[in-house]
Amino acid sequence: MAPWKAGIINAVIPGLGYILIRKRVLFGQLLLLSTVAAIALVFVEPDGSPYSSAAFYWAHTTTGKFLESLWMFATAVALGYDAYTEAENDH
Repeated sequence: MAPWKAGIINAVIPGLGYILIRKRVLFGQLLLLSTVAAIALVFVEPDGSPYSSAAFYWAHTTTGKFLESLWMFATAVALGYDAYTEAENDH
């Protein structure tokens, strides 16, 4: 696959470019998982709380809180894994 194609795919769907070129596959899978979790947050129904804003309805539901946690955890693990592999390759 041409590098520019992988770059565009990765920009549109984070993580998928890594998976398709079979480099940093675990990193790509974690980024893709975090992206899917973040997108899923958009589809969580609002709870009707007077304290929730239009942009953050998902943060006030149990499902939304779980998906937000999954998104943050997967992103953090992906970035940590990438830094680890880069540091390991330098030695």
